[in-house]
Amino acid sequence: MKNLTFRERVLSIAVCMFFSCLTLMAQTQKATVNLKNTTLTELFSAIEKQTTYRFSYRNTVVNNKKIISINQSNAPVDLILKKALTGTNLEFTIVSAKSIVISDVKPQIPLGAKVKVTGVVTDKAKQPIIGATVIIKGTTTGDVTSADGSFSVNVEQGNSVTVSMMGYTPQEVKITSADRYNVVLEEQLLSFDEVVVVGYGTQKKGQLATAITTIKSDVLENRPVTSIAEAIQGSVPGLMVTTNNRPGSASSMQLRGATSLNGGGSPLVLVDGIPTEYNFMNVDDIESMTVLKDAASAAIYGSRAANGVILITTKRGKVNVPKFRYNGSFGINTPTNSPEVADSWVYAKAFNDSQINKGQQPAFSPEDIQKLMAGTDPNHYPNTNWVGYINDNSISTKHSIEASGGTDKVRYLLSAGYSYLEGSMPRNNQSVFNVRSN
Repeated sequence: MKNLTFRERVLSIAVCMFFSCLTLMAQTQKATVNLKNTTLTELFSAIEKQTTYRFSYRNTVVNNKKIISINQSNAPVDLILKKALTGTNLEFTIVSAKSIVISDVKPQIPLGAKVKVTGVVTDKAKQPIIGATVIIKGTTTGDVTSADGSFSVNVEQGNSVTVSMMGYTPQEVKITSADRYNVVLEEQLLSFDEVVVVGYGTQKKGQLATAITTIKSDVLENRPVTSIAEAIQGSVPGLMVTTNNRPGSASSMQLRGATSLNGGGSPLVLVDGIPTEYNFMNVDDIESMTVLKDAASAAIYGSRAANGVILITTKRGKVNVPKFRYNGSFGINTPTNSPEVADSWVYAKAFNDSQINKGQQPAFSPEDIQKLMAGTDPNHYPNTNWVGYINDNSISTKHSIEASGGTDKVRYLLSAGYSYLEGSMPRNNQSVFNVRSN
């Protein structure tokens, strides 16, 4: 700090003393009041005549309060106000030596209590958004905006609400002490420049007017499946996939339901523009899949496209540094519901009971039942759980490795895949090897 001159020091001391006097004056101003059956406004006027204070308040806050009687002689103003405002739900704040503010006492909201929150949802042009959902975070409780964009929810203070509407970016609003919120939603920009495969060429997604569904490779790679039909199951609206758990059996697909009484109606599948078998392809070799679902596909592929078309585009090398990728999965398959089979001697006793009930002789003697229970002669008196033997746990595994890269002149992609699937019955399995160069 630089050295102050004598004049600057004196001026600083005078300023400090001035503000100290103002603070002391604000704290020590006194008044004498002797009022009976009077109003608060008359009390404030009496204090203003004897001090430098001026009261600020809203008439609606003070007018309807109770009649008071007060008698104080040469008492501090803050003491007079405390006694006068007791039981009125009012509070005062001494702002300075010249100003006192009278206001309502704000109720303290207990922790966890719900408060009613209202607001309006609009767009950037200040136009109300009709039908926007306002959901309390972590629950399914909320409200829907009305014609003027207004909403009302009961929510705990400190919680959040999520405001969302189709075509707009969702917004999360933190609930604080305020009871009204104005939420402005921004329009969500959709990507219509994405290029999709349509027939013999490509077209921008925003220019399409037909029923087309596109599935990218990142969706397929995250699914631990061994066939393409299983990979796209549930990803294409209107596509029904019927899987066969027997190893080596192909799954069937139908678009828009069955189209013949013979159970046919499978869509035309093209891999890089060539009709081919797709069930045993390596799923990791697929770059994208495009499903053409309406009649417009028949203009390109003719009658074969009557049941829809599935276009599979495989991965190709890209101009980049060499990349190596491995993807693998391992799973254990367990029968979901296997019947419980009785032991052989339990069956023998039950069969004897049924014979006796029919008035016939028992089929198994007590000696036969004893030998079945002993298990000493499994060839003649066996006790084998054949259902448990043929329906056992099985394993499935899939592995693939890929190397890709290239320059402006040469691009390459080499891939190899192996999948193994066991059936629930012994000696019933399938091994598939795939090698591809592109």
